[in-house]
Amino acid sequence: MPDFLELTITANSQQRELAVAMLADFGFDIFEEKDGQLIACGSIQSISTNEVEALMVEIPFLNGLPFSWREVEKENWNAQWESQFEPVLVDDRCYIYAPFHPIEKNYPLMLEIMPQMSFGTGHHPTTAGIISLMMKESWEGKRVLDAGTGTGILAIAARKLGAGSIFGYDIDPWSVENGKENALRNGIADFEIVLGGSETASGKFDVILANINRNVLIDQIPAYLNLLQSNGSIYFSGFYQHDWKELEKLLPSGKVEFQLNEPWLAVKYTV
Repeated sequence: MPDFLELTITANSQQRELAVAMLADFGFDIFEEKDGQLIACGSIQSISTNEVEALMVEIPFLNGLPFSWREVEKENWNAQWESQFEPVLVDDRCYIYAPFHPIEKNYPLMLEIMPQMSFGTGHHPTTAGIISLMMKESWEGKRVLDAGTGTGILAIAARKLGAGSIFGYDIDPWSVENGKENALRNGIADFEIVLGGSETASGKFDVILANINRNVLIDQIPAYLNLLQSNGSIYFSGFYQHDWKELEKLLPSGKVEFQLNEPWLAVKYTV
């Protein structure tokens, strides 16, 4: 039985940007833009095709756009990833690769990541943006929380950069499994990843990593602030540049640093 639904929409860049914001509320959690198309994927149990097709009729900028559905099995999705997944180099310092890629050169930060239907390979500008911000800071001894860990890539990067401990959670069982596997691939045996949400985290963290989407962030920012040390930092991404004003309203006054990969924005916020 297929595990996922894939929706492909042919649209211009502005329409694709708006579509991502809308579809994130309808069960889609992985998005790819390729050859003038938006490819959105999510669990087959979470998506109602009738609701999505009704949405595409009701919303003017989606109405009339060519689209198609495809059911995807987990194994087929992974095979497709292996055929298309290329290594990623961030700021000429962080090399993100899969187990089947040859390593021709070592970089200061090497991350071996196999996605297994989890978000976070470094290809998306949001992941690369956060990693770019992370590499500018000292991580020695810090306690790190990775909210919605996906492949575990950000927590693994933090640990390799010197973090003292890393804890992650995700509501997707496959992401929990995949994060643990990727941690071991990178020689990290003490990455605790659990199934669930922010309620699974306890104590205070020096750093919180949250590469999710705008709506989840809006809902979860109060929880992040409760888990953050008084002088701690939150790395946000998963949203567009114009969304930041709405997120910023929920945060106390603090220091902010941006990494813009248009139209996506990554932010380091420090209390």
